[in-house]
Amino acid sequence: MTPMPPDAIVLRREQLDALFEALDHSVPRFSIRIEAPHFVAAVDIEAGIVVQSAPILRYMQGWHCTRVLTYAKRKGWQPAIL
Repeated sequence: MTPMPPDAIVLRREQLDALFEALDHSVPRFSIRIEAPHFVAAVDIEAGIVVQSAPILRYMQGWHCTRVLTYAKRKGWQPAIL
C-alpha cells in the first residue's frame, strides 16, 4: 500500500464530528483519501459534497462528506482528510 502522506490528517469519530461542526463550508474544496485492503483512492469535496472521485468510488458522487467518512469507517477503511 502507498504510505499516508505526511500532511494527511487521520481523525477519530468525535474529532470528525467537531471538525464538521466547525467547518461550516469555510474550506471550499478538499480531498478525502481512503485506504482499504484492496485499493487506495480519493474523492474531491466541494461545499461539503463529493464532486469528483476515483472510478472505484464513483458511486459516492453527490454524497455529503460526513456520509463518505462514516461509510469508510464502517467498512473498516482508513479515511484521511487531505
